[in-house]
Amino acid sequence: MNHAQMENDFIRPIFEKDYVPVVMALNENFIPVLSVFLLSVIDHSEKTHNYDFVILSRGISKENKRRILNLIHNHKNFSIRFINVSKYFKGKKLFIHEHFSIETYFRLLIPDKLSAYSKVLYLDADMIVNRDIYDLYHVDLEDCTLGAVRDIGLLSFAIEYKDTRRILKKIVKMKNIYQYFNAGVMIINVKKLAGKYSFAQLLQIAASRKWPTVDQDVLNHLFEGETKILDMSWNVMFDYMDRMKMTRKLGAKYYMEYMEARKHPYIIHFAGSPKPWQDPDADFGEYFWKYARQSDFYEQILYQMTQYCRKYEYL
Repeated sequence: MNHAQMENDFIRPIFEKDYVPVVMALNENFIPVLSVFLLSVIDHSEKTHNYDFVILSRGISKENKRRILNLIHNHKNFSIRFINVSKYFKGKKLFIHEHFSIETYFRLLIPDKLSAYSKVLYLDADMIVNRDIYDLYHVDLEDCTLGAVRDIGLLSFAIEYKDTRRILKKIVKMKNIYQYFNAGVMIINVKKLAGKYSFAQLLQIAASRKWPTVDQDVLNHLFEGETKILDMSWNVMFDYMDRMKMTRKLGAKYYMEYMEARKHPYIIHFAGSPKPWQDPDADFGEYFWKYARQSDFYEQILYQMTQYCRKYEYL
């Protein structure tokens, strides 16, 4: 069942049973990367399961929607809907810096706009999936509001840099910084989340200060102690800025957990830069290019990569 766009305020499930609801948030620039991500998801899906994708966005062209929907043309157990949510953020003053964009805050809409679902997955697009996300969706949250993976990258920086430690303790107000999670892969108990915070309340908290890691800091601030820390294989950070070396300083427990997860990554997360579509030699790049070659956006991805490489003198 392919659905191009829905402007309704209330988003309901497409399938009646045995479905995995996936929420994503992105802009037009990420459409080529989204295509690669989706190809990896399809490759590891089962025909007996249904996959209900809700993409929160703004300004996605009709042509790009058509090309994305064409990926699932022969997969009747997949649905993709593009939901334009720009009206909810018009005039809102939210802190944006570095590589972050306003779209990162779109997931704060989940408790209000997806309350018809009991539970959803939230996934970033800068990822490659190597296992059926149906298995992730059915991880037991054990009465927690969220399920997420410890952010090994940011924790590595926290060990290396005093400023990062100060941010986690003084701004995010983490009691235990080792519980800080990455928000790129989340299992969200929508019922519990909606029972605690509305979109308006989350937005107010997000706008209350300049959170360095934007809404990820907000979620960590609010849900420390209410988040189940998942197997790191579900969100394996690629090696960026000597992340693997710095991880050693976290101690044997976390270093070995990261190294073991790298051996069998269920989801590879290209968190940081340069990413494979910017630098062809990036860590885990072969996983990305395996699916990029199958994408209708392949030539566009190559062109953007050469532009990036020339700008930063990789070539």
